Amino acid sequence: MYILEDKIYLHFQKTGGFSVYEIIKQKKLKKLWFKEHNGIVSIPEEYKHLRRFTFMRNPYDWYVSFFFFHEAMRLRENRSAWINPFLRSLTFKNTCYFNQFIHGACNLKEFYIEHPAMHEEMIKQFYIVMKFKNKGWVETWFKNPDSIEEDLAIDNLDMTLIDWYMNIMGLNEPNTTIYKLENFKRGMEIEFGPTEEVPHKHKSKHNDYRHYYNEESIREVDISHRHILDRFGYEFEKT
Repeated sequence: MYILEDKIYLHFQKTGGFSVYEIIKQKKLKKLWFKEHNGIVSIPEEYKHLRRFTFMRNPYDWYVSFFFFHEAMRLRENRSAWINPFLRSLTFKNTCYFNQFIHGACNLKEFYIEHPAMHEEMIKQFYIVMKFKNKGWVETWFKNPDSIEEDLAIDNLDMTLIDWYMNIMGLNEPNTTIYKLENFKRGMEIEFGPTEEVPHKHKSKHNDYRHYYNEESIREVDISHRHILDRFGYEFEKT
């Protein structure tokens, strides 16, 4: 999240956030407040009236980028403690290959019902995180935050991983503009005026997203993310 004098940029992971930061720096815009991936609950009261904007990526493509970015981090740095417990359970398992990851990401509730041991691990990790995070920020993780003290009632997780992120970021809240990532340059020009091209920073290393899906995982994303696919006009593009 980058708070400027007249707007707030919400950094939705794997949608060009560090390129946005680079453009803001190039234009020497005044920064009022900065917390990289924080959601709307973290916005200081004095800035909550400001308009927000962010970018959305094709869910099929987003999952590939997300998966390989975090898998590379795990292999390179053996570092996963900073990541929230849901993602830690879903991605930081040697046996969790991409299409298994997609199955879990399409419905977090079903994933943890199918893997009770991971649910227990997630609960333990969550309470570790709670010791170091503001509870108000964490409350945006759930559909029903009133029950978070009840060992994370699994019904709270009845959503997809992208829905979960959109919930954290407040992308369904009013006063928020969402550009498609394919229109990145145009979105930047609307927000900041004429903009030079900037390099794609923190790019995940992987092939075209279509390379990784099988028929079942295509179907799972299509069904569980239909509301997002229709809203933004995305689909699994044919070769």
